[in-house]
Amino acid sequence: MARTGRRASQAITIQTVAEQAGVSAMTVSNVLNNSPRVRESTRKSTGRLL
Repeated sequence: MARTGRRASQAITIQTVAEQAGVSAMTVSNVLNNSPRVRESTRKSTGRLL
């Protein structure tokens, strides 16, 4: 089966999401891991980019 999706040069990384959301890469990681340390407003705004 052929792979679909983005090329390596177009990969979405934690860093690119963080830059677009205006937060740190650690915050994006905490959102992805469902950490209770992240405010709900930050979780929603970052989650929209994921």
